[in-house]
Amino acid sequence: MGKERIADLNLIEKLEQVSNELRKCYSKDTAYPKCKEKWNVNNLTCGQCAITALIIQECFGGTIHRISVNENETHYFNIINGNIIDLTKEQFDVENIKIEYEPNELVSKEKILSNSNTKERYNILKKKYLILGGKNEI
Repeated sequence: MGKERIADLNLIEKLEQVSNELRKCYSKDTAYPKCKEKWNVNNLTCGQCAITALIIQECFGGTIHRISVNENETHYFNIINGNIIDLTKEQFDVENIKIEYEPNELVSKEKILSNSNTKERYNILKKKYLILGGKNEI
C-alpha cells in the first residue's frame, strides 16, 4: 500500500471521528435560521453546512465551496486533496434533493464569517466540539 493510500485512509478515519463528534454537538441553536424549524434529531445536519465546513477546514485544511440547491438555497462543503468532503449532505436526503457539486464557488473563511449569525453559530459549535474533547485540533 502506497503512502498516498495510507494518508487517504487516515484522513477518512479522522473525518469519520470528527463527523461523529460534531453530530453530538449539532442542535437547533447551531442550525441556520431558515432551517431551525426543520432541524430535529432525525435530521441532525439540517442547517449545519457552513459551520461544519469551517470546522473541517480548520482541522484538515483544504478549501470551502458553495453550491446552489433548489435555486434559492446554498450549501457548503469542503475539498481536501481533490476529494469532495460533505459531512452534511444527508440533510437533503429527507426531501430527496440530489446534490450537484459542479458548478461551485470557492468561498473564504472570512466571507462565511462576515455573516454575524453564521459567526455566532460557528462559535457555539466550536465551543461544544472543544468541550466534548474534539480529538482533532481546531
